[in-house]
Amino acid sequence: MAKLPKLVVVGVGLIGGSFALALKSRGVVGEVVGVGRTQRNLEEAIAAGVVDRVATRDSAWTRELADADIVLLATPVGEFPALFAALPGALAEGAVVTEALDVIASGTARWTPQDEASATYAPMVRRDETRVDWALPAVEIERRIRAFRPDPGAFTVHDGTRLKILAAAVGPSTPGAEPGSIDPDAASGVRVACGKESLLLSIVQPEGGRAIPARDYFRGRGAGRARVFATSAE
Repeated sequence: MAKLPKLVVVGVGLIGGSFALALKSRGVVGEVVGVGRTQRNLEEAIAAGVVDRVATRDSAWTRELADADIVLLATPVGEFPALFAALPGALAEGAVVTEALDVIASGTARWTPQDEASATYAPMVRRDETRVDWALPAVEIERRIRAFRPDPGAFTVHDGTRLKILAAAVGPSTPGAEPGSIDPDAASGVRVACGKESLLLSIVQPEGGRAIPARDYFRGRGAGRARVFATSAE
């Protein structure tokens, strides 16, 4: 069992991401929530397995602090005053905040302007990036589904139309099954073979329709349903 059930990382760049991965690899933290300014950076953090959930700074992100065991501030130093002002009353009793806040409170922090020439900016998400490649391991696909949820949404093609996958979980291996092949009647749910292991679909959204349980989607299509998702090359 993890010693720290919940870690909140504000700023999921190199420092914050490395800190989160180090704790996860050692099994000393359970859920990791990433907080950032841009959705694209947060999507990449989920896809890379750095965080489990995300919240943007323009949302009510301080709600994530209510049950956090440790909070890491890994943003540029110039953002610390605003973050520091948001913490009182939001932190759980006994929560640990990184030492950087103590430095600011003591007045000994050194403020250094960010070198804009060294900054990198996340590009817009391209449509082809959100299409599921069933040849990938199931764990990578599941991360992408969470990263792109709800918009733009990870999607695949079934019977010639786009199908968003909004929720799924990693399942057991399917020996001999071609990546993208579908077993809608598996005991564990709608199972799709991947490059490694399988993916159990729970919520999907047909193009132009609403989000529905995956079983209902395939049940409604009857015997004429395709048994394989189209590959990215098709």
